[in-house]
Amino acid sequence: MPWSRPAARLRELVTAVRAIWDAWDGTAPLDFRGSSTPTPSCRPPSTRGRPSTAIPGSASARSVPPHPVAAEVADGILVHPFATRASLTGLTLPTIAEGLAGAGRDRSRSR
Repeated sequence: MPWSRPAARLRELVTAVRAIWDAWDGTAPLDFRGSSTPTPSCRPPSTRGRPSTAIPGSASARSVPPHPVAAEVADGILVHPFATRASLTGLTLPTIAEGLAGAGRDRSRSR
């Protein structure tokens, strides 16, 4: 697969999964249209409720940080085990705050 637009693809994937869950919950018809995600078609796996979505974070400022997208559309971020305190306070937390603010969310719903 060509490497392009990782943040946009990640946003689309999480949005597609949430559209599936909305259809399972009966809150919306399944009508997802994406540019890189196939149109989903499935049934609910259980009655135990909706699972959480967590996106792996980045350990380096040299890569495209997924933190804003994760904060925008997911329930949590899995911080990279090699992350340093400096990268967490200097890169991760500010980009999480950026994504939350852009989506009108606050950290009270994040995990």
